[in-house]
Amino acid sequence: MLLLAGPFCDERGVSTGGGMFIIRAASLADAEAIAATDPYNAHRFRIAHVRPWRVDQAQASLVQTLSQGSDP
Repeated sequence: MLLLAGPFCDERGVSTGGGMFIIRAASLADAEAIAATDPYNAHRFRIAHVRPWRVDQAQASLVQTLSQGSDP
């Protein structure tokens, strides 16, 4: 499941190239399989580097919004 995604940027918010995707997967192998199915990775427009990560500290509220495919 995709949790967060976005480009790396400078202090003005301008994209500097590359980005980060944070996904939740049952295993490292599952995460690698998910990354491999992304069209940009599959067609080598970019290369994914999958690394394990754990949350040590957090204080946040996350709201998930699903698109219906049309403007509100």
